[in-house]
Amino acid sequence: MIDVIQKKFKKFSIIVDKLGPPECIKKISENIWELPTSYKKGMRVLGRI
Repeated sequence: MIDVIQKKFKKFSIIVDKLGPPECIKKISENIWELPTSYKKGMRVLGRI
């Protein structure tokens, strides 16, 4: 069972590595990222993750 889970996560991490974060995202600190209002039409405030 653990082998199956590890394989699934490995596939997911490969996909995430290829996609990466959006180019407009700004790293504020180690745990905080910020999306500008230009990220998506209709956004009026910054998005923080």
